Amino acid sequence: MHNVALAQVNYQFGNNVFLPHSVGLIRAYCETIPEIVGNINFLDFVYLREDPARVAQRLDSPRIIGISCYIWNWEWSKELAKTIKALHPDCLVVLGGPQVPAKSQEFF
Repeated sequence: MHNVALAQVNYQFGNNVFLPHSVGLIRAYCETIPEIVGNINFLDFVYLREDPARVAQRLDSPRIIGISCYIWNWEWSKELAKTIKALHPDCLVVLGGPQVPAKSQEFF
């Protein structure tokens, strides 16, 4: 079994926290495919804006992390990706969403 994490961090407004809709849809779809269900273990969603180092340390040996990137979480998401690669070098980090540059070789 491979551990898979999905992250979509939003801003918190007072006591209101918005749940990660996009990555929730991805997970729900994946859970309909028997080959995926039999081979991966989804970790808890990452959706609270916490220190990226604490988030990376809390993840239990992730094999893959998908991070949904928007203008409001772009800098935080890049920091999380760097921190995860440093702590878990074998983890495949996948960035998606409208903020990810489509053609920047320097980014990759």
